[in-house]
Amino acid sequence: MPTQDDDGRLPTQRQAPAQPGSSPPPGQCLKFIAWCRLLTAELRRLLPEVSASTNGYDRVVWRYGNQYVTGTNDCGCYRIKLDQRFGGGLQDFERHDHHTATTMARSIAGHFDAALSVTDR
Repeated sequence: MPTQDDDGRLPTQRQAPAQPGSSPPPGQCLKFIAWCRLLTAELRRLLPEVSASTNGYDRVVWRYGNQYVTGTNDCGCYRIKLDQRFGGGLQDFERHDHHTATTMARSIAGHFDAALSVTDR
C-alpha cells in the first residue's frame, strides 16, 4: 500500500520533475498548410537555399541541392518522408503544432546538411 511522503501526498499524486528533453504541452493545432508554411520558414532560416512546392492540397516537396523530402497529410497524420527509397521519415499523429513543425524542420535540415544535425539548435 502506498504511503504518504513528508509533504502529505501519495506517490501517485506527485508530478515528476520536467526532463531536460521533454516536450512542451501541445500548442494550437495547425491545419496542414499552415503547419507546412511554419516548417518551411524554419527550414529557410536554417538553410536559405531550400525551396518548397505543393503538389495538390495534401502534399509538399522541399528541395535542397539534389535532395528532396516529401510532406503529406495522410488522413490527419502529417508525415515527412526523408528517404524516398526506403521510406524512413517522421510523423506527427496528433499535435500538429508549432513545436512539432519547428522540431521536424531541424530534423529535415540535419538530413539535408549533416553540419546542422547538432541537437543543441
